[in-house]
Amino acid sequence: METKQALERRILLIGSYKKLLFDSLCAAAERYERHVQYHDVYYLYFKINENTIIIELTLAGTEHTGAREMAIRNSDGVIICYAANYPASFNELASLNEDFKMRKNKNAPILLVRNEDEYVELDPVESSSSQTGSSDKDDISRNTNEQADDENKTMITSEQDQELAKELNCETMALKLSEAGPMDNIILDFVKKVLDTDRRQRRRSTLMDGLKHLNVITLNKLRKSDKDSSSHSSTSDISPEADQENVDSKSDKEDGKGTKEKKCTKDDKKSTKDSDSDKDDKLSVKNSESDLETRSTPATPSNNRSFLRTFKRNQTAPSSQKGSSQHSHATTTQSKVCAVM
Repeated sequence: METKQALERRILLIGSYKKLLFDSLCAAAERYERHVQYHDVYYLYFKINENTIIIELTLAGTEHTGAREMAIRNSDGVIICYAANYPASFNELASLNEDFKMRKNKNAPILLVRNEDEYVELDPVESSSSQTGSSDKDDISRNTNEQADDENKTMITSEQDQELAKELNCETMALKLSEAGPMDNIILDFVKKVLDTDRRQRRRSTLMDGLKHLNVITLNKLRKSDKDSSSHSSTSDISPEADQENVDSKSDKEDGKGTKEKKCTKDDKKSTKDSDSDKDDKLSVKNSESDLETRSTPATPSNNRSFLRTFKRNQTAPSSQKGSSQHSHATTTQSKVCAVM
């Protein structure tokens, strides 16, 4: 029941020569236990403000592996350890910066621990295929690293330490772990930072989710309002002036159409009248030609009398059958008659 109510967070302990730091973490916890299957994973139980906090502590080496990359990505906090008197342990941390860029929680706290002990213990060799060990601290092997010659040892300077801390954007702490004694306060402070950062992250995520939901609701309302206003304006927002203009334009179109029809009717009548006049002209020309043929024969009394009758008949014809061309033909015929007589 206690486990279900407790908060669980993930912390990664990475680096070389971290044996003493791991012992200090276990000593600061009320109790700890090892994972049944994964022997590089431990569960540490802390009591903070009457709340039980379970820290899933993962031990990772400096080798670039998929397991280490995943542990860095999913961690809520990272503790990095190196031995200042062993430059190799410091140089191995150069590849961490790229892995830290892939973290899900960019604000997760990081603590860089600089161990200035002259002699450090080797890290225990853990294997996932080994048998399950007890939760006692004596399960961790205690091998001692042989001292190197003073001439071959080069200590990492504090400037190098600060430069690495700046690259990783983290805090740094220098101490001798063999003489530090209990580190309960330091460890508990780091656990509190993990909890506070996680709480702020969750609050920020909740706030962002709320803002997104609010934006969606507001956007839907605006869309609905725009749709309603557009439909209302298309049906009922037509002014009387616009109606009158539409009526006037319609009447103008009808008047123009009627005028056009009247014009077409007049043109049709005019064309019909012109065609009738052309027919009369053709008939008159034909009569004139027949008269000319008659007059081309020798002049005899009978022919003269026949011509006179024809001439008089033409003179008494209705004026509507005479056009401009008939008048000209009649004048020419009369002049010819006078010449014959």
